Amino acid sequence: MSFHRLSRADVEPGVGRDADAWCGRCGQELGHLIVAMVGKVVVRVRCNTCSGEHAYKTTRQVAATAQAKATKATRAPRAATAATGSTTRKASTGGEPSPAVRGLYKKQMASKDRAQAVRYSPTVESSAGLLIDHPKFGYGIIQSAAGGKGNVLFETGERTLVFDRE
Repeated sequence: MSFHRLSRADVEPGVGRDADAWCGRCGQELGHLIVAMVGKVVVRVRCNTCSGEHAYKTTRQVAATAQAKATKATRAPRAATAATGSTTRKASTGGEPSPAVRGLYKKQMASKDRAQAVRYSPTVESSAGLLIDHPKFGYGIIQSAAGGKGNVLFETGERTLVFDRE
């Protein structure tokens, strides 16, 4: 009785060869035909059962992705109110502004007439001291402007916005 030994070329993956991969359509690991490779890495396969072509995924990769999603879903929320138990999400302002920034904003806004505020758009001509009404950030005062950009002081802090576009 003789034993057949596989050569190294028969074991390495290659386009046109078979490989075990996870099939999302079938929902299990099955035999697939390798369709595309980048270097020595299998990137695309075709299922021998359902003929679906998809990215190459191993069962281990699918399990790791499922585990990561489960962990993310069960994490405790960052900020919760004790009274309602609901989570609160701050706007992406980078946190609360310092009391000095709020004081400066209130001081500058005291001398402004909100009825004279210009609705913000990138086409607005900027000038220092101009009061704008931004749809997301509210009222703001242009502190400085140059090169099509301007620093605007809002109640939530200073932001750089686009101005003087045609």
